Amino acid sequence: MLVVGRSLMDAGRFEMETGAAPVWHAMPPAVAKKRNIAPNLLTAIMLVLKRAVVKAQRSVEIQRVGIYPEKIAEKLRENRAVAAQEGAVRGRSASFVCGCLADASIYVDNDAQVIENIRFATNGCGFMTAACLVLESSLKDRVLADLNGLSDAELADGIESELGEFPAERDQCAEVAVEALKAAFAQLRQARASEFVGDSPLICTCFGVSEDDLTTAINETRAAKFDDLREATRAGRGCGACRMLIDEMLDRPKIQA
Repeated sequence: MLVVGRSLMDAGRFEMETGAAPVWHAMPPAVAKKRNIAPNLLTAIMLVLKRAVVKAQRSVEIQRVGIYPEKIAEKLRENRAVAAQEGAVRGRSASFVCGCLADASIYVDNDAQVIENIRFATNGCGFMTAACLVLESSLKDRVLADLNGLSDAELADGIESELGEFPAERDQCAEVAVEALKAAFAQLRQARASEFVGDSPLICTCFGVSEDDLTTAINETRAAKFDDLREATRAGRGCGACRMLIDEMLDRPKIQA
């Protein structure tokens, strides 16, 4: 049954803003009688409104997924993960093309070093939303040590392999999702590093590698680039948030020279 008096415009706005169907309640017979509305007329009005709302809801669903490629539409129909966990760190990125943004929230179990919870929120299009969903499902329950640096190229390939190649004008949708994720891991590294107690600053929080450890490894291996440190240390091969700091350390001798 439907509420007589709540406009279809309100119902449509509620549906578009929340993604949930509006809740309708029957008008009590006593109220209808008081308003002098004939029972048959009231029934007819409610039936017309009910059909109109069903049609509007179907139209909204078509707007959501009908304009997207099938793989994107299929991803959008999937049930979302659980809500973001309390205590999670967050990262954000926005598109300069469309102005839409994505927020990434991750929570890592400190003992098991496992991504226990990951959730994205975005006001972007279906392409951006689907890219966020792929990252959620692919990283949930992953061990930090097994992430292998989370390169942008690897993440983009993972999105493309599941959703297909994005149109050129939509490439930035996937990029925003990746950037938000990397920003969240950067916040995680910063939070952990600030809690570390030691003689030397902690650089790689995934493997517990300090600045002194890296300096020693660089000097002993005479490393000139990141891959030269592969045998000496695993720093930078977890979430990858410390990669820029490691590159800066590798460049220091060159700057001083």
